[in-house]
Amino acid sequence: PLFKQSYEKYAEAICIKRDDHEVWNNWGTALSDQARTKNGVEADALFKQSYEKYAEAVRIKPEMHKAWNNWGTALIFQAKTKASAEADALFNQACEKYREALHINPQYRSTQYNMACLSGLRGSADEAVYWLGLWFEGNPVANKADIRKDGDFDRVRDTEKFRTFLDGLN
Repeated sequence: PLFKQSYEKYAEAICIKRDDHEVWNNWGTALSDQARTKNGVEADALFKQSYEKYAEAVRIKPEMHKAWNNWGTALIFQAKTKASAEADALFNQACEKYREALHINPQYRSTQYNMACLSGLRGSADEAVYWLGLWFEGNPVANKADIRKDGDFDRVRDTEKFRTFLDGLN
């Protein structure tokens, strides 16, 4: 019921101001969050709706790096529910969205971390370390413990490159 109520409020807000990119972005995030609580066709339908909302947000304001980032994150969550080729296609789309976010704002820490996670999920320790290095650089809230428990790095966790990186952090 809470998700439904929030969607009604987003729809009301859009009726008042159709071109409010923040509302579209937030609506997309709510749909993606709900999709993560579902399975199969129901989850896929919610993810699809979230992508439509993100697309509208960036149509209105193409330089909205947060919407590009959130769109990429939703794609990753959906990819985690899929197998091989379908997951790879979603990961590729997520990478495109993250690259757009970084093109707009190269210093956006959330996207840097998300690129590291995407690299970890794809099994690329070199890329994961690269993006984590950027994320840590000048980031006072970066936490090595978060990386150690983040399942997105499971495929690269035992590589020498990744272990060396983590051991070298303060």
